[in-house]
This record gives sequence, structure tokens and C-alpha cells, in this order.
Amino acid sequence: MARSRKTWTGALIVLALLQATTLLRPATAQVEPPDIDEIREHYSLYWEHFKNGNYEDALPDLRWILENAPGFPQNNDRNFLRGVTLFDSLAARAGDPAQRRAYLNEAIRLFDEVVVTLPEHGIEVDEFRWTRNKGRFIQHHLDALPDQKDEAIAAYREAYDLDPNRLDVYYIDVILRDMLSKEQYAEILDLLYELEVNRGGELEIQNLRDKYLRHIPLEAQADFWRARYDKTPGDVAVARQLLDILIELERWDEVEAIAEALVQQEPTPALLRLLADHYLNNGDYARALELYEQLLAMPETEPTAEIYYKMGFAAHQQNNLIPARAHYRKAIALDPGYGNAYLAIGDLYVAAVSQCAGATLEHTDRAVYWLAVDWWQKARQAAPSDARVVTEATLKIDTYRQYFPDRGKIFFLNLTPGQSFSINYGCYSWIGETTTVRAS
Repeated sequence: MARSRKTWTGALIVLALLQATTLLRPATAQVEPPDIDEIREHYSLYWEHFKNGNYEDALPDLRWILENAPGFPQNNDRNFLRGVTLFDSLAARAGDPAQRRAYLNEAIRLFDEVVVTLPEHGIEVDEFRWTRNKGRFIQHHLDALPDQKDEAIAAYREAYDLDPNRLDVYYIDVILRDMLSKEQYAEILDLLYELEVNRGGELEIQNLRDKYLRHIPLEAQADFWRARYDKTPGDVAVARQLLDILIELERWDEVEAIAEALVQQEPTPALLRLLADHYLNNGDYARALELYEQLLAMPETEPTAEIYYKMGFAAHQQNNLIPARAHYRKAIALDPGYGNAYLAIGDLYVAAVSQCAGATLEHTDRAVYWLAVDWWQKARQAAPSDARVVTEATLKIDTYRQYFPDRGKIFFLNLTPGQSFSINYGCYSWIGETTTVRAS
């Protein structure tokens, strides 16, 4: 039976594919190497056809050159470059998708062959450039080679491994984007870490890092840096990365452990303040005070009213009223408008009454409330625009005025409203301040 036209067309395509795919198959070993005249002849024939765009005619002699004298005439990779161009052009002319794919695969094979073949002939080759360009070639032809996307990504990654500093950020982005699509978070973080070490000073690399970190769950980031920290607990940079993420996750027990280790290795004002605030908020006032004192002892620390206020609060919570007042006073000295410190001194004097008074409040105890109210009034005057301070001070004043001695008691004590009165007696001798007599 006669064959159909479709069958004959298919046979011709297969024949063409076989011709294309045999280009780089090793030739039968010759007994003697070709002489220079034979090399020149094959080179001349292929070059003449190639430069005129007769790629099918150039194929046999190009194949011979690549097998026998791949670097001729200048000991470089030019013949392989022309081979890629040749197959790329034949693929563009191919009408059949299968034939086009076969030509493209032959071109891809050249990217692999060149880095092996030329060194065997004593010719240097830029393996990085050929490897990167293999990825570019495949990526450019993904419409015909959709199943080879991973091979393109692998080529870019291999190029990066060959020379991390030469691979353009665009191709690194391609690698990372592929990892993200596969949710390979650990692999992304590993590559970003390498980039930070090798090229962290480049703005584009920093932007790339920020871009992908936004897409990686914090838990995955914590796991990554925890694994690194466990391997190298002495690596301060790794510890700081882990600490930042643990703070965002509010995993305070772990924050405390990492921060304490860092304080021993490489304390910084920011770290000391972070840890001190943590202990203050969690009721470990003694440790908080130690860290605030260490913070203030660092030459680069600029003392602030807030630091001294927090130190006063920590001492106050331990009922150490004298040092607490000293810290509050330092806060005011640094910032006379720091209303919280005035409020705190008033509260401190109320606490003194609780410590000193017996079962019944005597007039000597109630007199201390005059002084407490003085400080709350100072708070309102010092921070009139701070609504919280003003509101809190007013509430305290209204509350403790009712505990002032009444007019009868004041008269009995031979005191006059508006008269000065010193709080410097008995249990209150450490106070040493003067107030004004007032009646409830």
C-alpha cells in the first residue's frame, strides 16, 4: 500500500532529527591526528556556509571541527558559540515543533560539551559564562521547552556556585522565585544568608533580601536561624538574627536566653535596654536594675529620663524607696517636663506611709500625704499637655485629700493652714522635704 504524505513527512522529520543529534557523537578514533591542511579545509568549508546562513550545509564540517580541532584557529570557544547560533537558527526555521525541540536540545548540549572538550585540548574556557548562558538559552526558549524550566534554574544555580559574585541579581531573583513557588523556605534563607555574607554591601542584594523575607513565615525563619544558632552559638551575627525574629514572634523565654548569651559575648546599648525592659515588664526587678546600670556604664549610652525612671520603678517595686527616689530625681534633672517621675515620687511617699504607719494613721503619717499631693501638683505643672499625667495626678490628689487631718486636729496640734511643715522625723527622717499644712 502507498504511504500517505503524512507518513512520509514524519519520516523526513525523524531523519532530520537523527542528523541533528549525531553532531556531537564521538567520531571513530583516527589512527593519526588530522594535519593542519585538513583542519583548515574543514574550517574553511563550514565557515563559508555559516557566514552565508547556509546552516544545513555548514553542519558536517562544523561537526568535524568540534570533534577534531574545537579551538581552531585562535584557541578559543568561538566554534562552540557558532554551533549554538547554528542550531538556534535551524530551530527558528523548523516548521515542526518536534524538530525545533531537537535542534534546541542540540544547542543545549553544546553548553555542556564546551566546558569539558576545550580543557581536554588545553584551551581555557569561562565555565561560569557558559553555564549561566545555558540557563538563559533555555529560559528564552521555554515556549518550546516547557518541561526544561528546572534545568534552566539549575544552570543559574550552578553558575552562582561557580562564582557567587558574578551572577547578576536578575538570575538570583529567578532562582529565589522558583524556590518560593515550591515553598522551599529553608533553601531561600540559606541562599539569602550566603548572599548577605558574600554581597551584603550591594543595594540590589539588600532589596532582594527584604523582598523575599516578607514572603517567608516568621516561624520558618525562626527554625532556620535556630538551627544555625545551635550549630554555632558563638556566632553573634546569627544570634542577633534569631533574636530579632523571636522578638517579633514574642517568644520571650527564648528571647531571654539568647539575649543573656549575647550580653555575655557582645553587649550593646540596644541589647542591654531590650533585656532590661524585658525583665522589668516580667517582674525581675533586680536583674533589670543590673542591666540598666550596665547600660549607663557604656560610654556610648546617652542617659535619658526614661532610663532613670525605669530604674526608679524597679527599685520602688522592691520597696527600696531611697534609691528609687534618687533615680526619679535624676530623671527630672535630665528632663524637667518628665511628668511620670513627679507622679512616681508622690506614689513613693504614699508607699512610705504604708511602710511606716501602724494600725491607725497618726497626724505625722497624714502629713506625708501633703507632700505626696505637692508632687502630683508638680506633675500637672511639669507636663500640662500630657493628658494622661494630668488626669492621673488629679485623681490621686482628689483621693488623698480626704486623708488630710481635719481642721480640728490641725488646731489641736497648734498648726495653721498654709504653714510650712518638714517631713524629717522618725520613720520618715530620710525624706527631708518641706510641705504646707492643709486640712481635709
